[in-house]
Amino acid sequence: MAEEKVLGTVTTTGQLKCTQTIKIAGNYGYIDFEIDGLSDTNTINLNETLKPKKIQFLNKGWAGYTLHSEIPATDITWKSSNDGIFTVDKNGVISATGKGSAVLTATLGDCVKQYTINVEKKLESISLPESKSLYVGNSEKLELKYTPLDVNLKNKKISWSSSKPDVAQVDNEGKVTAISEGTTEIKVVVEEKEATCLVTVTYDPSLAIIKFDKKNAEMEINDSTELTIKEGVEDNSNITWKVKSLKDTSKEYDITDSAITKYIKVEKTNDVKKVKITVNDCENDNNKYQIIAYKDGKYYGVFTITVNVPLEEIKILGDTIGMSITMGFDNPEGIQKTEIDYNNQSLRNFKLKVLYMPSNATLEEKGNEKWTIENTNIIKQNDDGSFQILKGGTTRISVQVGSYHATLEVNIINDKEHLLKGDVDRDGEVTLYDALQILKQTVLELDLSDDDRYIMDFDDDGQVTLYDSLKFLQQAIL
Repeated sequence: MAEEKVLGTVTTTGQLKCTQTIKIAGNYGYIDFEIDGLSDTNTINLNETLKPKKIQFLNKGWAGYTLHSEIPATDITWKSSNDGIFTVDKNGVISATGKGSAVLTATLGDCVKQYTINVEKKLESISLPESKSLYVGNSEKLELKYTPLDVNLKNKKISWSSSKPDVAQVDNEGKVTAISEGTTEIKVVVEEKEATCLVTVTYDPSLAIIKFDKKNAEMEINDSTELTIKEGVEDNSNITWKVKSLKDTSKEYDITDSAITKYIKVEKTNDVKKVKITVNDCENDNNKYQIIAYKDGKYYGVFTITVNVPLEEIKILGDTIGMSITMGFDNPEGIQKTEIDYNNQSLRNFKLKVLYMPSNATLEEKGNEKWTIENTNIIKQNDDGSFQILKGGTTRISVQVGSYHATLEVNIINDKEHLLKGDVDRDGEVTLYDALQILKQTVLELDLSDDDRYIMDFDDDGQVTLYDSLKFLQQAIL
């Protein structure tokens, strides 16, 4: 059997034109085809259409089989197993007519392809309860309502989030767990449709009987404070102390557990109503912790710590393999620099990220990064946040996080594709100024970049001479 060989491709913009044909060797019995735009199982909305993008013909024939023929694209026959669910025309365009599943069959000679087509009603809207109230430690699943009622959500991506995870968290099933006192907005997104619920978290007054001299405190690394029991128990003797990191609220640590003492240390004191709390460190992506006092394993009191780690500065890091960026410590402005060869296809699109120093800094705006580009004719930012090189030249990319900023100077070299001979200042035309700059170079013989030398070298002999400057002067005048 000969190796499978692509004979050709018929592209479409919704229809396969009958005038398009493909030369093949063999007969229909030795021809296979693939349809781009259809998978084994496909889902479309009611009253919408699905159009094949292209059809690729493959030779499955024996080696040496030489019979020639032509196959019009419309020689493929299309059939629906149930026209009440979808119909298909002679060009393979599927029209959804009713809810359910049916089979699409595409036939060319002896080759038969089958695809499952699921037709569903289109999601029109979603909603959540306007508000919910929960006690700390309790959980409740939010009811997601949608219209129409018989729409199928199984094949749709559902995304849940909490605006303040330290107050309440939500899982991918919509179950909300109350963490600490406060309010947060729970949001769900389904097919670009959004719904929100305002969740208010309070302590259960029947259980939160232990009262401290303060509810919360803001502390820095190496700070200590004392926490005094004011109500609920006479002393420490029947109190169990726990520490919870709000990074993972599912686990409470014993106060002697090294997994938590490296961050928060709780020590009993000689005073039976006091404990000493010390902040030793802070996690990179969490700065909130809770000290919880339990009486009889049921009644409790909660003290919340917010650790403040001052941000010193930010830097820009390359997030693409092969990208090298200086840290910028060697110049007064602190501007970082990188050089990218235009011919390096792997860096035509690159990603950047922010380095926070220290990494566990607790800046409120952390992660809310705003990028700007000095010259968008050289580099532009894509919708996904990556950066795309358009042509050679030098520009600066800056990032702002709160009141902090960093700047990266990007030099794109070896872009002969977009360089105009004689255009020294890269303004798109050869002027008298450009010619005089080239004449100046012939006299002073300054060090030039490869791109500048290419621009000034009229006859491409690798040197910038008087002849080059005169030719560009002539070009500028005429």
